[in-house]
Formats: sequence, structure tokens, C-alpha cells
Amino acid sequence: IGRGVSYFWEPGEAPTISKELQGVSAKIGEDATFSCELSQSGLEVKWSKDGKSIRKSQKYEISQERTLVKLTIRNVTEKDSGEYSCEITGGPTSKSAVSFECETTQPASKVTWLKGTKEIRAGGRYELMQKGTVLILKVKDLEKSDSEVYTCDIGSTKSTAKLTVKGKNLAFSEK
Repeated sequence: IGRGVSYFWEPGEAPTISKELQGVSAKIGEDATFSCELSQSGLEVKWSKDGKSIRKSQKYEISQERTLVKLTIRNVTEKDSGEYSCEITGGPTSKSAVSFECETTQPASKVTWLKGTKEIRAGGRYELMQKGTVLILKVKDLEKSDSEVYTCDIGSTKSTAKLTVKGKNLAFSEK
């Protein structure tokens, strides 16, 4: 297979909160609304009070319009005092992908991709492609558990590369 292993990371723009929560004060019996501005639309957020998740209910109204998310607390009481937070939990570009490429001298009739010693099958987070003499494995929605040695095996020869997933950064080393 030669030394044709290359790696591509498609990071996407990391989602951020572009305008942090501001303190809100309200009188007993009134409604209080917190708002949070996000760097992009389509993100999932989690609201918390004193570290505990808040779900939509008669007491709490949660809404989102493009990049603006709001938490409204209905009919506030003294028990509603506390520290409220808005956290991004997911969205279209909060995950990343990596592609491994192996180039052969002739188009391969059979290729086996391995993660460690286990064979990888197409589907789910794995995409297997062949473009002429180039064999491609794409791993989507990377997780720390994807850190492993990946092997492209065409029977007569093989090529390996190690993937290390560290939070939002990726590190690669060719073997």
C-alpha cells in the first residue's frame, strides 16, 4: 500500500455562547426570563438551576428562536432563587469526523478495515469508500473511544495509523 496514509479532520465551527446569561430579578408572583445568545442556530441546550437539570413544565417555559434561547420561570417564589445556567449539549457542528486514506498501486478487489483487531463494517458512524486506487474510511461523530490503531488490509499488504481523540483536538501518528 505504500506510504499513502493521510488524515483529514473536519472540525466544523465549535459552538459557543456568544452572550452569557445576565442576572435577573423579579418580584414574587411575577415571571422571570433568562436569555442566552448562541453563536449558531440548531444547537441543543440544557438549562440548570444550582447544577440540577430543568425540564419544560408548567413552572418552566423553555423556548428557542434561531440563536436566542430563553428560560421563563412562571410565578416566581423565594424557592426560585438560585444560580441558573445554560449549557450547549449538542448540535449540527459540535461533532467532528476523521478520514483515513490508503492509496494502492492498482484498484483493490477486497479491502478490510480494522479498528484494533475488530473488522469495521459500513453503517452507523463508519463510511467505507473506494475511489479508483484510493480506499477511504470515514469515522463520524468522534468520541474518545475511537482512539485506536486503524488498519487498511488488502490481503497482500496493509497500512496502519493510530488515532488519538483528545476532547476537541485530534492527534495522529503513522506507524
